[in-house]
Amino acid sequence: MLEACKEASDNGYSVGIPITDLPHVVSKLLTAAHASVKRRMARDYGGADADDADEDDENEEDVEDSILQNLIDAMGWCIKTHKSGVLPLFSQQWLPSIAPYLDPSFPGAVRAHFICTIDDVLEHSGPELLPQLLPHLWSGLEDSNPNVIRASAYGAGVCAQFGGPSFEPHCVATLQRVWSCIQSLEHDQVETEQAAARDNCVSAVGKFCLFRSSLVDAPTLLRLWLHCLPLQSDVLEAQVVHADLLTMVEARNMDLLGDNYSQLGVVLQKFAAILALNMDEDAEPVLDDEGEERLALLLQSLQTSVPGPAVQAAWASLSADEQQVFAMLS
Repeated sequence: MLEACKEASDNGYSVGIPITDLPHVVSKLLTAAHASVKRRMARDYGGADADDADEDDENEEDVEDSILQNLIDAMGWCIKTHKSGVLPLFSQQWLPSIAPYLDPSFPGAVRAHFICTIDDVLEHSGPELLPQLLPHLWSGLEDSNPNVIRASAYGAGVCAQFGGPSFEPHCVATLQRVWSCIQSLEHDQVETEQAAARDNCVSAVGKFCLFRSSLVDAPTLLRLWLHCLPLQSDVLEAQVVHADLLTMVEARNMDLLGDNYSQLGVVLQKFAAILALNMDEDAEPVLDDEGEERLALLLQSLQTSVPGPAVQAAWASLSADEQQVFAMLS
């Protein structure tokens, strides 16, 4: 029922649970989540014979993952609905119940699900609990499980964007952890959990560049960030990151574009690579329709607002294939 309410809310309908009823609802959700985790742990460590249990175990694991995902989504919907109103309940009831599941003794998928709840609180309920929750993200960024890293990296980006002044003392330390993850994951192939985790780390770095530029070496960080593009493993995150790149260039972010637009050629090469991925009919788009329209307008704007020699030098740095991609856009 809560999942149906969440979908209705996502579709624009006004649906909600009175905050006075939330403790009871959350208690039921946590009880169901606990039962799901308990079943999974019993299966993982029950000692069943591998020959006759592997296929059934895999199916049951998928079912339990789906159940837990729906429960986490329902919790997230409650958080998004009541925003800062959930903070007292989260501190007193919610967090003490989920914190034990963040221990490394639990499966990575379980830990990742509950980190997503922490992400939701940080994104939608304000930064009040950031000092209390950030250590969980740091631990996740130092984890070996890619799903845990992925969820924690998303949370790091949320902190950069929504953490306010309370995040400032922790900004550099968090960024260092995110970048360490990128370095350890960057050589993985596209179709892996590791690659999707890396995409979320790259996305987080972009948030640091956008929202914490005064606290980091923005020109250096942006060059490193740009080198990581385009993204394609986590398609939704790729669309967000590529939109962030558009936003930076539209704003003429000179930390990105370089002195005298010295990095414009590299930026155009990245846009060409993004468009090339978007034109692959067998792959999901990494830039949405609005993004393509923005890019077309941006290219026109650059030709009229950037000094001619800089535009000519940037265009000359493109290969024939890259120039052809832009021609197909228009």
